[in-house]
Amino acid sequence: MSDIITVRKDVGRPVAPFLVEVMQEKIGNLIFWNLSAENANVAIGYNVCRKIGVGNYEKLNSVLLPINMNSYRDSIEVGSLPITYKITAENIQGIESEFSNE
Repeated sequence: MSDIITVRKDVGRPVAPFLVEVMQEKIGNLIFWNLSAENANVAIGYNVCRKIGVGNYEKLNSVLLPINMNSYRDSIEVGSLPITYKITAENIQGIESEFSNE
């Protein structure tokens, strides 16, 4: 009888993406970020987080966004409170990068 051994490679923490632009639309915002070449073999996807006013950041996507995606449409009604966004990259182990710039 042989034992099965699973080896799990630590792939490291992804590098934070760079938030490039937030375009305000009639309804909502379109967010763009740069894909980091350093994440090519580390990250498997991205999360988009939003903060309204002085509140806390909340993750908008319910599933990880594909690694080849570099934009996200937030359909929130833009009111008088400021809205800011940050992006994180995530690796296969579920470890997230630091937040991107705002």
